[in-house]
Amino acid sequence: MTLTASEDGSYTATGEATDWTAWASSITLHPGDYYLVPNITGTGINVAMLDPAGNASNQQTGAFTVASTETWAARIFTTAATGPVNATVTPRLYKID
Repeated sequence: MTLTASEDGSYTATGEATDWTAWASSITLHPGDYYLVPNITGTGINVAMLDPAGNASNQQTGAFTVASTETWAARIFTTAATGPVNATVTPRLYKID
């Protein structure tokens, strides 16, 4: 699978799916409520926030709460071990005041 970044902040994924993280970036989150909007068009890709412990079973999408200042990872990853991927994602993370 190929992941291509665009200047507008979007990522396009194409090719055969692989069961691995296509992209991850560390981000420091401060206490409060957040909302992740993945903005996905196409199939075979997903976006989530991975908690500081690195526990993949505790990925956050949509609304979630951060209790203390911690480093999280924003992830773009395939949703299946095999199959075609043809998608564009433009993830946005909002802090809810």
